[in-house]
Amino acid sequence: MNFKKFIRAEEGDEKNSVVYYDEDGNKLTRYWKRYPEEPDDKVSTRSWRNNNPGNLRWSRFQTGNRDDFAYFSTFGMGWLALWYDLYKKCR
Repeated sequence: MNFKKFIRAEEGDEKNSVVYYDEDGNKLTRYWKRYPEEPDDKVSTRSWRNNNPGNLRWSRFQTGNRDDFAYFSTFGMGWLALWYDLYKKCR
C-alpha cells in the first residue's frame, strides 16, 4: 500500500474541522469534536489533530499549545517528542 504524504493543513469551512492536503492536492477533512447530531465519520481525537500520539502537555519540540496539550508540526515530530519524553523518564 502506498500512502501519500500530507504537506499542508488549514482550518476547515465546517465547524471543528481541519483540511489536510497531500502531495497530489487531494484533500482529507477531519473533525475533532463529537456532537450528538454528527455522524461517526466526522470524529477525530485530540492526539490526531495535534499530531501528538502521546498527548503530551509540553515538549521541547512542540509548535505550540492547544487546550493545554502540545501540538506538533508533523505526526513524525510528535512521535519523536513521545520517544524523547519516554527516554528521558526511563534513563
